[in-house]
Amino acid sequence: MLVKGKVTKIMDVETFSEKFKKQVVIVEQTDAMYDKEIPVEFTNKGIDEISSKLKVDQQVTLGINLAGREWEGRYFVNIRAWRLYDEEPSTVNDDDELGVGFTKDDHGDLPF
Repeated sequence: MLVKGKVTKIMDVETFSEKFKKQVVIVEQTDAMYDKEIPVEFTNKGIDEISSKLKVDQQVTLGINLAGREWEGRYFVNIRAWRLYDEEPSTVNDDDELGVGFTKDDHGDLPF
């Protein structure tokens, strides 16, 4: 998936352990009708390779994945960025939609 918008806020990096750190960047979507500002997460390598290049008021196009989890009966959704496009992509190929660490072979028949 893609999200396009303007960076409005860059939060501080949070370190949870030696192996996990996270940074949240608030992006105001340019093509959304409601709830325009969304928190986009960058983790570990993504902080060094992507979010460190961002500046407030910068127009961006980000490749994102949605992630959900359950904790003590409550459900949470995270928006995780995995790619910063240097210029707006005219088309998104299948590899871009898969995200980091996935291949086309991972998208076979669904288990249900």
